[in-house]
Amino acid sequence: MGEHNGYYYYTIGQRSGLGLSGGPWYVVKKDHINNKIYISKSNEVLFKEKDEFFVSNFNWICEEPPSTNELQVKIRHGEHYYNCNLNMIDDSKWKVKIDKHDRGIAPGQFAVFYNGEYCLGAAVIVDG
Repeated sequence: MGEHNGYYYYTIGQRSGLGLSGGPWYVVKKDHINNKIYISKSNEVLFKEKDEFFVSNFNWICEEPPSTNELQVKIRHGEHYYNCNLNMIDDSKWKVKIDKHDRGIAPGQFAVFYNGEYCLGAAVIVDG
């Protein structure tokens, strides 16, 4: 449908800023190897309710993971904070289990972790 400046400027589920008429359009898939993004008029496939996902590429403010795995998480720019358990799968991948289902969890978005009112750091969602 057009050209873009690079797949890394887009997030799965993104609707605004695509510059396309006749929408709404949603980014439904990204092909990193060929620098392609795929769009659709439907977002039903994207946003199934989930209560767990995986994250990677942590940026801890204190440079190391917290001592507890019972935290709060805020996903993307949403208004909700969820209670969550954070468990390491391996050195680069962690599993996040939230206390309620969310429809907007998508790879490429950020999850920001808190312990009460203290922001501990963030990670990239790699799998919903």
